[in-house]
Amino acid sequence: IKDATLKRLQDYSGTKQRLSQLLDEKQQRELEQELEEERPPPVTPCEPILHEEIK
Repeated sequence: IKDATLKRLQDYSGTKQRLSQLLDEKQQRELEQELEEERPPPVTPCEPILHEEIK
């Protein structure tokens, strides 16, 4: 697999560094997607209740 990957990189004028960058970008997108999925649902704020003495 390693040789096939290196050959394909050479065929497309790529480098190991470029492959690493592409993998990093993919991992970053996956992480961002996971963070978006884990966000809690939006909430509505409570109406403040003030005592008459404070108003």
